[in-house]
Amino acid sequence: MSNHDASKQGLGYIYQSQCALYLLLSSEDSDVNICLEKFDDISFHKGKDPYLQLQVKYHSSNGEITNTSTDFWRTIKAWIDNIQVNPNLLQNTFFCIITTNTIAKDSIIEEIQNQTASIDNIYSNLVTIAQNGKSNCDSDSSITYKRYDSFLNVHPDIIKKLIQSIKILPDFPNPTSINNKIFNKLQLFTSKQTIQIVYDRLLGWWYRKIVECLSSIEPVLVSFDELRREICNITSELRDDNLPIDVTDKEVECIEKSEDVNILTKQLKIINSKQARINNALKNYYKTYAQRSKWLRENLVTPEEIDQYDKRLIDEWDFQFCEKTNDIDENSTNDDKINAGNKIFTELMNQDNPIRKNFTDKTISRGSFNGLANEKTIGWHPDYLDLI
Repeated sequence: MSNHDASKQGLGYIYQSQCALYLLLSSEDSDVNICLEKFDDISFHKGKDPYLQLQVKYHSSNGEITNTSTDFWRTIKAWIDNIQVNPNLLQNTFFCIITTNTIAKDSIIEEIQNQTASIDNIYSNLVTIAQNGKSNCDSDSSITYKRYDSFLNVHPDIIKKLIQSIKILPDFPNPTSINNKIFNKLQLFTSKQTIQIVYDRLLGWWYRKIVECLSSIEPVLVSFDELRREICNITSELRDDNLPIDVTDKEVECIEKSEDVNILTKQLKIINSKQARINNALKNYYKTYAQRSKWLRENLVTPEEIDQYDKRLIDEWDFQFCEKTNDIDENSTNDDKINAGNKIFTELMNQDNPIRKNFTDKTISRGSFNGLANEKTIGWHPDYLDLI
């Protein structure tokens, strides 16, 4: 394995975002907001300043937090730095360590967690650990030395107040387990048939929010209410009377590369369509068939439902075709026929023909009409079968 392998570090960042989502989903306070990497690894807010700061410590193998653990002293140093910048944190904020490790038995860490000793006693023992740690460092410029030194140079009252505000959550679920916990929480919002889709789409939304948080100079807060709305949006699209529009650009590009649209193009050209109209028709066609394929793959629709939908569209086309060509006869000119074809096309593109009752996106009906035209099942010009 390469010395430059960063997979564990990368998994740690992913784990941090997983923890943030799980904690926000688990919140019992609908007014809470969450932020990543601005105030701490994770911070919870009800106003500008955080009321809870969390450090997330992921380890791929089993281990313990001991009196000299880097995880503990690095975290203490980070919190001291934050308090020195904003002393109000000490009055209004709780501090938490989330770790996949266990707490060493009979350690000062255990005493902090369980508050089994007095604050004065805990502080005194931490001072001894820090002093011994400094003396064992090879250099006073080492990171470890500076952590201990930073602790020892802070007023005891500040450290004691910090200790009283610390909570440690050991044995926290690993990345696989926490994903399962997120999945299980979402079961309350949706059906067994759609839970995997809801889970996948929520994670996609969440990681986009994480990128937004990390890319912004100013703190970006994600609220519990925003999370709840997103879950509601996803589940509402998966009801029996609706469907989601969630096809990706990559999926559309795959359809674009694989489909032959010569017939559709000819259908539009014989009614004198300009290139802009042709481009729009092709765009609707590609998006529609990418989306229909995705619905089928995810078992959100059946082939029978798609077939029935196409039959409804054919019936509507047949009605409009007969209406708009009623006055066309052997004496009609090609211009008359082109005019009728344009009326048919315009009428069908502007109609609302939803695949399900509460489905509102017209792209699917437009693209489906164009798909049927590409198969020569329907057409716009009265003589389309002869002309193409």
